[in-house]
Parts: sequence; structure tokens; C-alpha cells
Amino acid sequence: MKIQKISLYLVMLLFLSGCTGSFGKIQLNQYLSSSYKDTLQIEEFNYYYCGRSGLPYAVIGIDKKYKFNDRVWHKINTLDDLFLKIDNLADTPENYYKMTVADILDTTGDKIGVWFSYYYYTVVKVNQDNNIIDVLNPYNPNDSKYDTRP
Repeated sequence: MKIQKISLYLVMLLFLSGCTGSFGKIQLNQYLSSSYKDTLQIEEFNYYYCGRSGLPYAVIGIDKKYKFNDRVWHKINTLDDLFLKIDNLADTPENYYKMTVADILDTTGDKIGVWFSYYYYTVVKVNQDNNIIDVLNPYNPNDSKYDTRP
């Protein structure tokens, strides 16, 4: 019985260690939020939004060196549309909820994109072998407000 428990723990440890290596993260970037129109690396990124066209849940820019799994994201094709969508995120009643601006980082902490959203979290999956990025939609239908910070 003891050997079975040890084997189970080893299998769980191997599984968890394999999973943690493939996740990136978002990290707040206050400099980007103060003047995003001047500081976005427009040519380096492809831009997408998820949610409603007029009030998206998030707008992201993904480094063009990567393939992006856009199954729940819509491509933004013009600069005017990009800035309109980001402005729609920022155009909210004062003190209701605040736009989060962050860098999207890979598993080693290198910047691979930018994040604009009411949500301050999401899941970022990075497959370094294939240069494929998957950013999950942050929307949770169980949230009563967009800003879910504790």
C-alpha cells in the first residue's frame, strides 16, 4: 500500500512539473498604461480582441514571431479599430472598474505580447517547441462585476 501511494505521488509530481513549464503570465506594466498609443510596438504585434466588438473583455497584442491560437479571439485589422477597442476598455464610470495593462510573458519571462482588459488575470499557454501561444478568454460568467480583484 505504501509503494502505491509513493508511486501515485511521483506520477502526480511528474505531471505537475510538466504542466508548470508551459505557462506564461501577464505582468502589470504601468508605463504602458500611461501612454499606450505612444509606446505600443505596432509593427511587432498582431492584435486581437475577445468579447463584444463595442466593449471587449480584452485586447491583446501577440509578437508576430509566434503562432497564435485565436479560436476565441477576433483579429483587429486597423490602428483606428485597435485604439477604439482599447479606448472602450478605458471609457468606464470612475471607480467602477479599472483597465489592467500588462505585458504577456513567456515561460522564461521574455515579453511576447501586451494585455488590455478589465480582468487582471488570464491563462497564457506557451509551447516553446512550436512557438504557439494560447491566451484564454478572461471572461467568467459567474463574476458579478468585471473587476474581480479581492
